[in-house]
Amino acid sequence: MNKVYFKNNGVIDITSVTTFGVNAKETDNPFGYFGTGLKYAIAILLRDNQSITVYAGLDKYVFSTAKKVIREKEFDIVCMNDMQLGFTLELGKNWKLWQAYRELYCNTIDEAGVITLDTCEPDEGKTLIVIEGKEFIECHKEKSNIILETEPLFSENGIDIHLGGGHAMYMNTIKVMDSPNHTMYTYNLTKHIELTEDRTIKHAHQADGAVRRAVIGCDNVDFIKAFCTAPEGTYEQKLDCNGWGDIPSTVFLETVKSLKFKDITNASILALYRKFTEVKKEPEPAVMTDIEKEQLKRAVKFCKGIGYEADGYQINVTDDLSKSILGMVRNGEVYLSRRVFQQGTKQVAATLLEEYLHIEKKFSDETYEFQTYLFDVIMTLGEQLNGEPL
Repeated sequence: MNKVYFKNNGVIDITSVTTFGVNAKETDNPFGYFGTGLKYAIAILLRDNQSITVYAGLDKYVFSTAKKVIREKEFDIVCMNDMQLGFTLELGKNWKLWQAYRELYCNTIDEAGVITLDTCEPDEGKTLIVIEGKEFIECHKEKSNIILETEPLFSENGIDIHLGGGHAMYMNTIKVMDSPNHTMYTYNLTKHIELTEDRTIKHAHQADGAVRRAVIGCDNVDFIKAFCTAPEGTYEQKLDCNGWGDIPSTVFLETVKSLKFKDITNASILALYRKFTEVKKEPEPAVMTDIEKEQLKRAVKFCKGIGYEADGYQINVTDDLSKSILGMVRNGEVYLSRRVFQQGTKQVAATLLEEYLHIEKKFSDETYEFQTYLFDVIMTLGEQLNGEPL
């Protein structure tokens, strides 16, 4: 049978099922405190064609729905033993089935109960909730995506760091957020952060702050190195670590110092390092070959020929940029990767012009403003070639 059983000591007051805002858990630290969890779970389950039966001791309560038209719109009213309750299947309309599992799981854990696939019978003095449905069974089998069950690699400043990544972030081992970017590690907040009524973190920057304080304040060299050199597009690579007033540990600063510029993918870490050491960590300039010097000379001449004084700033050639970067601006100087020269003089000119415009016009990479400017330039050059305006 496709059933999951949630069993607790004590008999549920059925009023808590029918009344909003009732939260009378005896535990000191309940995950849910809104008094809405079970109502939401019931609505979600019925909406997803799962069945739910609650036993308060030996008293049985079966939940179903009934159609009702309200102001010319039809609703599915939630019923308990055929008695209509004060909410519909619209409750928690954006919630997913896994969130219903999370509610029932947290309620059971808060009450020191058990969750099992083994058949349970109702008992006097106990509460038993029985959910039947194939999809809900899958939630239970995949609960490791909802409930964090691994042991942390280490703990730091109100957060546990676990090996293995994904998108989920946790608070007290319960999933409370999906990061838009893949994480290299799994993060479990052990200090309470304000949640919304759907049990997700209300302010994502609070979770980011907890992770940031953990990484820059810790003494775990391997973790710091992995964080600083995180792959492009990951949560760790994108997390802003500078400008929040947090003070990095000595181990953090020494670890950053030991890394090559090209290996540090999170630019905010470079800014943080400079702030606390007054040392600029910049790409190491390379000695140019005669061929590269000639390529650069021709590229500069070409840029000037179309109206851009591309040598108006210091130009450096380096082997110290990551594979994904052909050029960059650092502290008002242009850095060109040696790989640009290997791709030909046309690429040297294109990269040099792009970095020049970043300085001169203050354009950021991959922005609408930069794109618009470049199209305007192309149209103007076309007009000049044709000898007349569009």
